[in-house]
Amino acid sequence: MVAAFIAGLGGIVRPPTAQVAPREVAAAASAPAGRPLPTSTLGDLPRAVALPLLAACCHGIGRRVARKRTLRRARVLRTALSAEDLEVLVKGAEGGDQESQYQLGRMYLVGDGVERDPALAASWLTKAAEGGNATAQYNLGMMYMAGEGAEENPKEGARWLKMAAEQGEAAGQYFYGQMLLEGEPDAGVERDAGEGIMYLRAAAEQDMVEAQYLVGSILLNTPEEATEEKEWAAYWFTKAAEKKHPGSLYQVGRMWFYGTAPMEQDFEKAANWISAAANEGDPDGQYLMGTMLLGGHGVEKNLEWAAHWFRESAQQGNVDAQYNFGLMLEAGDGVPADPEQAAFWLEAAASQGDQEAAEVKLEVGKGN
Repeated sequence: MVAAFIAGLGGIVRPPTAQVAPREVAAAASAPAGRPLPTSTLGDLPRAVALPLLAACCHGIGRRVARKRTLRRARVLRTALSAEDLEVLVKGAEGGDQESQYQLGRMYLVGDGVERDPALAASWLTKAAEGGNATAQYNLGMMYMAGEGAEENPKEGARWLKMAAEQGEAAGQYFYGQMLLEGEPDAGVERDAGEGIMYLRAAAEQDMVEAQYLVGSILLNTPEEATEEKEWAAYWFTKAAEKKHPGSLYQVGRMWFYGTAPMEQDFEKAANWISAAANEGDPDGQYLMGTMLLGGHGVEKNLEWAAHWFRESAQQGNVDAQYNFGLMLEAGDGVPADPEQAAFWLEAAASQGDQEAAEVKLEVGKGN
């Protein structure tokens, strides 16, 4: 754990909030001891664990499966088709060629070489989906969920997403798996955490970085004694971090920082991962990088850079970064003293329910 940091800041600068957090796994992602992904703890994942994960744990990835979902636009690069090529594609689609139907639907969905027309896209994607094209099933499902090109219909959307997931479409597995984790009554999907995790894991195994991050988050939030699950959490976070996924970079660094099984505490290794997370724009990584620079943990102490990262994180809404940056502005540590800006950031933290920030802001106001 990190102790209190600097004493001359006109207030107590907060270390990162401790959670049930991570420890080490090899720097190169390798599956723990050749063992399969454990299911004993996960098949009966308590609702108290499953429900908050999508709202709180899954920072940086496709927020909870909400009514307006992001469509997976295309699996191929855009190409400028000639009029002759387009005519051939249309003839193939009209003749029942499934791939032509999918490609034509995709083109109308994203406006690739044709004028964007979601309704026409839905028509062609429906034909391809009915013919068994898994990616068309996924896109059609998302269109029904979002009400784009077709009237919003969660049950129909879930039906197509499930079909895509069953065929091994990674994006379908990812989104349908999320729906199963919580259950979505309006979509006719009952909660089944075990099956949801099965689909998420399948998407993760297809190298879908968002699924890798989410599976890691779920495994990390199992009971403290579930050491095997923690090893797999580190494995999936590392796999995603190697692709520069911001939240995963942060989680791997955090595991090194706190020494969460299977890792031993190592501030220098933590700094490498956290620095990468901060540079990729992760607000939690930016905040933790600031605290490490402030206290000289794994890096040389540097108040100017600490203030820089607190500011970056504060601008993204991190309440502790807002508090710390406000204190540094008030005291002139690492930045020129600026009581007005200090009050602004302390107020920002207070507006998020931070009582201590509210109290410090009053003190700052009295000093003006």
